[in-house]
Order: sequence, then structure tokens, then C-alpha cells
Amino acid sequence: MTGHDENGKAVIESDGPAPNVKVREGAGFVSTLLWVTDETPAKAGLRIDRAERTIAVAPPANGSILRIVDFPPVSPEVDKMDGAALLRAMGVHESSAAGAPSRHAYMHRTKSVDYGIVLSGEIDMLLDDSEVHLKARRYRHPAGDQSCLGQPLQCVLPDRLHPDRCSRSARPRKSG
Repeated sequence: MTGHDENGKAVIESDGPAPNVKVREGAGFVSTLLWVTDETPAKAGLRIDRAERTIAVAPPANGSILRIVDFPPVSPEVDKMDGAALLRAMGVHESSAAGAPSRHAYMHRTKSVDYGIVLSGEIDMLLDDSEVHLKARRYRHPAGDQSCLGQPLQCVLPDRLHPDRCSRSARPRKSG
């Protein structure tokens, strides 16, 4: 992470392996917390590792989260798991709209704007009544090991208003 020193010069505040890595037992996915802000606009120059904490999936009020989640291939064991228990362990309280049952144990709702960036491979994003197949964008550059180690997804989660508190006029219109 970059910041500024006392003279306003750009400096590196944090550079190294991310120490905050959680493996979700039973689910098999790995969540690596890279950075958290507790305020907007974010304070710079704190000289601390802002990811050195325990935090739920959603960001703090008026804050943001940067994490990478490695999702394993879906297995019969995952399909059988207790989704409600998994969500409680992750600090998530809602799995779908109006408390309806979710389609999959991993499905959840948070009070955040989620920017999901597929870093490599492909992944299916399940929505309440549909799904979207996402692929990593291909760039021309020298690459190292291209073995399949799961599907990492970079997730940036800034705080936002709860969906139920947004005005209907602010929601996107359906085309067609």
C-alpha cells in the first residue's frame, strides 16, 4: 500500500506477504484480507497494517475492505454444507432477499458495493434467480506458473446504503 511521508512524498506503507489469511473449514475457500479502511475519505500515513484484525465479510460503516478470495471447485460436500452456519462464521446475517432460502451455501447479502475482479481462470457468480459466468481478462505479458490453483477473485468492498433504504428511482432501469 502506498501513502505519504511527513513531507508529502509518496512512500510504501506496507509491502509483503498478507498475514491475515483465513481458510473456511468445510467450505474450502481461502480469504486473504489485504487492507481495511474505517472511514471515508480514508486516512493515509497511519504506518500500521490496517488488515491486522478480525472482521466480518462486510466493511466497517463508511469504510472499505480489500480482500482476495480463492474459491475451490464446487464439490458434493459443499452442496451438503450448512449454509447458515457458514454465514454466521463469516459474520453475515442475510443470505438472500427478504430472508428467502439461498440457492447455495456461499450466497450472502452485505451492505456494500462489491467490485469482484476475476484474477485468473473462470467462476460462476450465482444471483438470486440467475447466474453469470465470469472469466479473467487475458493480457499479453510474460507470465509465470499457469497451473490451476483455484480461482482467485479480488474483492473491494466500500460501505454503502442498505439496499432497502435506496430510493426506487436510484435503481437501474431494465433495458428492453
